[in-house]
Amino acid sequence: METCLSESSVSPPHAGDSRLCWLDNLRIALIVVVVAHHAAQAYGPADWWYVEGEPRSGALATLSALDGTFFMSLFFFISAYFVPASHDRRSGWSFVGGRLLRLGVPVLVGALTLVPGLMYAYYVHYRGYPDISFARYFTDVYLGVGERPGDWSGPSWPDLQFGHLWFIQNLLAYSLLYALCRQAARLVGSRHAAPGTPPRPTRVPGHSALAGLTVALAGVTFLVRVRYPLDTWVPFHGGPAGSPRPLPPIPSRST
Repeated sequence: METCLSESSVSPPHAGDSRLCWLDNLRIALIVVVVAHHAAQAYGPADWWYVEGEPRSGALATLSALDGTFFMSLFFFISAYFVPASHDRRSGWSFVGGRLLRLGVPVLVGALTLVPGLMYAYYVHYRGYPDISFARYFTDVYLGVGERPGDWSGPSWPDLQFGHLWFIQNLLAYSLLYALCRQAARLVGSRHAAPGTPPRPTRVPGHSALAGLTVALAGVTFLVRVRYPLDTWVPFHGGPAGSPRPLPPIPSRST
């Protein structure tokens, strides 16, 4: 049976170490918040969701606005906490291969199985286009094999996207970027270091550095949100660059 490390532990766990129970508890709490956030989408926030419930609750809208400011960022923070130790336990290519297997495969499978179902429901019930079979939607619209409709509502063509897998997609991209930065730092360090010189120990950031990082991230987030408000969708492909726009309005579907 695994035992828990003391809450005073500050170093990322290595292979063979006990689990950090407080971190497991934090992740469980965040998962509960994520479930509650999405369950409230139909009854609180004004933004669009697949189903709409009445009456609307101002308390649920406030809850969604509040938890949306931190819970996914905290998930990224927890994931990033383990990346350096995971990279150090393996060679660079082994780390990259492991991330591609652990994160890339779920993204690929989900983008070809789960997301098409959600996008098909959106296409059929909320976009106002003629009914088509799922098979035809998958090939012609989702994969873009067919001709693009003249009144296509976007935000990009084809409909292929990662949808709710965006967290895994971004985590994979950041992990690969981290591996690239580590490789670049190693090459630069070996070029300037004298032969036989041991590598310098990694300096742990102090409280002032973390506080400065927090202020810097807050400033960058503010500037980004001025240009790209919440629920602004910018197509990665198939649309004009630098033209942010909100999620397209959902037309009333005639019967």
